Amino acid sequence: MSAKNGERICIAYGGGYVIVNGATSSVCELLASELGGFFTIGAELPHEGNLVGEVTFHHDPAARDDIEKTFRRSKGVPLVMHAPSDPKHRRYGIKIEAPSSTYVIRTTKAGTFKYDRETAKIAVYHADEIDGGKELRRVIRDQLFVPWLEQQGYFAIHSAAFANTLGDGTLVVGQGGSGKTTFFVSALAQRSYRMLSTDRTLVKLTDEGILALGVPEAVNFLPGTLAQFPELRDLSESSPAERFWARNSKFHVPWRLLYGRFAAQPSHSKVLLKRIVFPEYGAQWECRTLSPAETREKLEEELLTADRDLPVPNWMEIYKQRDTSAETLLESMSHVHAEAVRWNGVSEISRYLAHATRPERESVMPLGPR
Repeated sequence: MSAKNGERICIAYGGGYVIVNGATSSVCELLASELGGFFTIGAELPHEGNLVGEVTFHHDPAARDDIEKTFRRSKGVPLVMHAPSDPKHRRYGIKIEAPSSTYVIRTTKAGTFKYDRETAKIAVYHADEIDGGKELRRVIRDQLFVPWLEQQGYFAIHSAAFANTLGDGTLVVGQGGSGKTTFFVSALAQRSYRMLSTDRTLVKLTDEGILALGVPEAVNFLPGTLAQFPELRDLSESSPAERFWARNSKFHVPWRLLYGRFAAQPSHSKVLLKRIVFPEYGAQWECRTLSPAETREKLEEELLTADRDLPVPNWMEIYKQRDTSAETLLESMSHVHAEAVRWNGVSEISRYLAHATRPERESVMPLGPR
């Protein structure tokens, strides 16, 4: 997507849209690269949909200095803006409440945000154009679209997801180290699936069934996982073999780079959830169908609701979930066909995917390893 400096653009996703003002051509390219495969980006407003928010980008250092001067003597409260498992990557800020429902966030990385909860208008001030563009992307995705969709009835689940050619979705749910990423990349490698999400999936109960939406995010890979796939092996070459499975040696791989290695694209069609997989790495292959009670218990552990400590907090709180219990959704999801899969190698996962999620079969127990 091309754009002139300062030109207004519109970003649409999930039935809503966000207006972005002041984005430079470099920032527009960044947004197109990191959001564009999932979100629709263009200069024209959509003919239908809901206005989710309006964001104005300022990368002039003087503009940021003016904001800082205005609130320099104001006291604020500490704020966690991003809380991944690795503490060294956490981001913090100071939240200052001002008149007219306006809030200012000073970050530890030279960025400042000013926003109004009533109008959902946000100003992003950053001295660096590209770093500021990344902050803009986080605001659009994590502070506007995802919370707005949650207010519309969606819930985020810590999971990967993909769909077969008929739009039947598979949700892969589990904690770090269980094999979510390995399952997802194995599906990519088969080149017969449409990819939805790598780490966070939005799900909603509808009259048609359980609808799933993907969220564009980079993927954290252990070097040992990268080395198992010929298409990704070169990305792990800088890591010594003895560090392949060390939790603190992960590589941050952009989703577009990952998809490009397999000539894959994000799914733009409607995806309805038909299968849930709970992987677990173990010594011996096992695939077991779960009861509704077991499925529900496992899902509850990975449901990312507002009443829990989240890796990506909704710190602006412009939109809030109306119901954090998700009882009806969990009850419905507990009756989706679900399996606990213990695996020990990529070849086992590949055989499972080849048999278990074919379009012409709704529920086929996979063969064990040969």
